[in-house]
Amino acid sequence: MTLIEALARELRDAGLTAYALNSPDDRDAAVTVRAYMAEAVSVDQAVVGDVARVQYAARGGGYEDAESLAWDAYREVSRLQELASLIENYMPLHPLQPPTYLGTDEKKRHMFSFNAPYRRQGA
Repeated sequence: MTLIEALARELRDAGLTAYALNSPDDRDAAVTVRAYMAEAVSVDQAVVGDVARVQYAARGGGYEDAESLAWDAYREVSRLQELASLIENYMPLHPLQPPTYLGTDEKKRHMFSFNAPYRRQGA
């Protein structure tokens, strides 16, 4: 299982509608989990690990629904960081920012997103 799949599963286990990479177009309320970058961690010019950055994108039919879903996902991601539990060999770090409003998509669904880093252990 990939990190993205494991993170989507964690959100589903918490009762949220979440998908890895893409959400079905027919679902108004959903959280999509996707990687958007990674960076190497080096010491004395030797790569000793990496940090994956993950985007959580929440959408809903109404502004309040989308905002609530985004904050529910944010609280769950923050809880995982506080537990310091490894997820697919990655340590959750604190989210980089709270949910931010992005506007609406082509179906007029409201969208919020936030990003969180995950440091690979033992790389």
